[in-house]
Amino acid sequence: IGGTELRYGRLLLQNAFGPETLPLTIPLQTEYWNNLAFISNAPDVTDPTDVGDSCTPYVFSNLLLGPYQAPLASGDTTASGSGILSAGDGSLLLSAPGAGNDGSVALGYDLPAAGIPWLQFDWDGDGTVDNPGATATFGIFRGNQRMIYMRESIW
Repeated sequence: IGGTELRYGRLLLQNAFGPETLPLTIPLQTEYWNNLAFISNAPDVTDPTDVGDSCTPYVFSNLLLGPYQAPLASGDTTASGSGILSAGDGSLLLSAPGAGNDGSVALGYDLPAAGIPWLQFDWDGDGTVDNPGATATFGIFRGNQRMIYMRESIW
């Protein structure tokens, strides 16, 4: 195994937000430690044989939802999506809860149940490995993407 490259990695679950009338995409990404920082497990552009992480499976049933921030409640949104990471990236989908059901839900991804416990990480710095977590927020809009900076003046 002298020529085998081993990487210390983790699965990252990213925060997501949007209107309550549209489904919400929850990005997943694997990262590895390069001796300086955790970086995306995407293909190395200098190595044509490197395809990044293209073998880690994911499935919606391992996504943990809760607790909820009112008025969003349990059952208002459901998870879907599954597959194999492509170039270290994947995504799950939360259904639209519907008009007036804004709020947020804490997310977690149960890596031992998914059969990939080695992608856990000590997210809270307490010395024990944890599942990745994020927050999905319905009912907010991030604003105009073309706006670089806006300041309100009270004169």
